[in-house]
Amino acid sequence: MPEGPYTTVARSLVGVADQLTSTFAARPVGAAHRVLVVKEPLGPSTEAGKRSRQVLTLVAGPSVVAIGWLDLVNAECAVKEYPTLRLTQELRGAGPLDFTDDEYARLVSWLTAELSARGVRLRVEVIDPSELHTEKTLTPGGGRRRVDPVLLALVALLVALGAAATLLLIRRPP
Repeated sequence: MPEGPYTTVARSLVGVADQLTSTFAARPVGAAHRVLVVKEPLGPSTEAGKRSRQVLTLVAGPSVVAIGWLDLVNAECAVKEYPTLRLTQELRGAGPLDFTDDEYARLVSWLTAELSARGVRLRVEVIDPSELHTEKTLTPGGGRRRVDPVLLALVALLVALGAAATLLLIRRPP
């Protein structure tokens, strides 16, 4: 069991994350030999289960593919379907996936069995591809683009200078 400043619930989540990651290290997926990694909770507390979701990723060196999430407190897990993963990779410009639909299905089957033994229900999320073609998915960081405040101030200054110059030219005696 992990030590540290974790609450009891968070400590158990870290322990399960370590166990699952260790179990799936022996079951690599695809040409790059990706392994399933269950991320630890984001902090020392899950705030009574409100922040208990843990990200599921397939990792090969520095390359990471997020495939879903695990919520042990609420006994549920969701993973993306393969076509959604493939399209998400393409939209991010990360190139094609290095594992097949069959290899991914095998991983999902293993994960379903492993989590079922822990009383966790896994579902495969089917997402309408049109929902992925949004500004949110095309913007780095996943959010809407924001105008830099310095750029905004510079534009406002130029507009003010232009207005002042126009007024001076209009009021100048002939």
